[in-house]
Amino acid sequence: AGYSQVDHELQALLEEEGRLQRILQEQQQRIHEGELRLQRASEPDPQMGSYTESLKDSVLAEHKTRATESAAEEVRKKLEEVQLALQHQEEIRRRQEGRLQSLQLRASKLTHENDSLRHEVAAAEARLDHAHEEHVHVSSALRSGVGSLVETSRNTETDLTDVELEASRLDAEVRWYRLRRGEELR
Repeated sequence: AGYSQVDHELQALLEEEGRLQRILQEQQQRIHEGELRLQRASEPDPQMGSYTESLKDSVLAEHKTRATESAAEEVRKKLEEVQLALQHQEEIRRRQEGRLQSLQLRASKLTHENDSLRHEVAAAEARLDHAHEEHVHVSSALRSGVGSLVETSRNTETDLTDVELEASRLDAEVRWYRLRRGEELR
């Protein structure tokens, strides 16, 4: 929206510059014509035979020439103002285009980095899910093994003598600790 307003202002300034150029050319043509009349008026006109008429024409032509020169000077000043305004608007537009280009490059880079980070996060989440599933599976297997060992130990305890009973219990406890230690090591 900012560029269209700047473009609209630039177009209006270009049109104004063209209009002022045409006015300036017309004024310069009038000055030239006035100078020619002034030059003709300063010479006596042989057909009129009257120097007074020629002098009047000369004064009138000089007056018109000065008025035209004054108008032309105003048009030149206005044209210079319009050209300065046009240059200023062009500079603003160039700066805005530079900023826009810089922001587009930065946005592109950030989008690329964002996509890369999303892929890394997704891969890390997948690895975490897999590790969690493996942990649940191993823990379940170890608990099942320990449970069956404890059950086996209880069943065999009744059949053993006191010494055998103690040895069996200690053996089961060692296996249970080893299994547990194996689970903790993973």
